[in-house]
Amino acid sequence: NSFVTTRVLREETWRAAAYRAVEDDLHISEDDLEEALVPEANEDNMCHSVTEGKTVSSSFPGIKSKYRTHMVSWKIKEDKVHVFQSCGLPLNLEKRESNPFKCDFTI
Repeated sequence: NSFVTTRVLREETWRAAAYRAVEDDLHISEDDLEEALVPEANEDNMCHSVTEGKTVSSSFPGIKSKYRTHMVSWKIKEDKVHVFQSCGLPLNLEKRESNPFKCDFTI
């Protein structure tokens, strides 16, 4: 298992990058995603955190690079879970508790 990941493009917000990743990887449109998310998903401090670090670049061995990781955690409205069924939702509670960050799925 891994997370849905993407690079934030120049002049792109973290939210736009997250929507793009969901559409590209999970084939869920931005409109369907916005409709499925709980209202708190629009509050950055409720769904988004950033960690920064420096490490040797995987693309350019030997060169130290600064990385910024955006962790986005969105809750889905109970009546919209069907939008995500093709992605493996919902999982049972026991499985959810064992997943990273208690997520229903990781892609």
